[in-house]
Amino acid sequence: MAGKMAAAELKHDNVSCYETVKKNASAITLHREIECYQFRLLDLFYYLTSVSFFFIDIATDSIVFMKYFLQGQFVWGCFALSFTILPAGIIQIFSLRWYYSDGSIKNIHWLLHFLFLGVLHRYLILLYSTIHSLRSKRFMKDKNWYYVIHHYGQVRENIK
Repeated sequence: MAGKMAAAELKHDNVSCYETVKKNASAITLHREIECYQFRLLDLFYYLTSVSFFFIDIATDSIVFMKYFLQGQFVWGCFALSFTILPAGIIQIFSLRWYYSDGSIKNIHWLLHFLFLGVLHRYLILLYSTIHSLRSKRFMKDKNWYYVIHHYGQVRENIK
């Protein structure tokens, strides 16, 4: 299921690498360079490490607020929980905004982001793309989604 969704997310126009795409948006012509990128094994290691730290962060945050709740310190538990949920909610909003600005937002994106799974969906797309590129020894077009994943980490660190 995740592989099918990831493959559907990667459908691109038939644009060759480094070709300039022109779009007319209310009398303004936008130019976008299509960047080609061939993944390396080091990239896969980096992305798997990033996903691991994402889950470790959620796990440690959950442990902290659960310990407060179990000790009867509900104020501190709510405080710790808010530092877990608030940044996650802001990240989901940014992620939806990126889909919206790309013009690729679908109902599944709304559902995943409402369930706080939008970032996980992006990671699955990234991992699927990396493995597909490594197996086929091909370049992937339009590396913009990489920047979204990279900026997620920066946004999360800046919010905390």
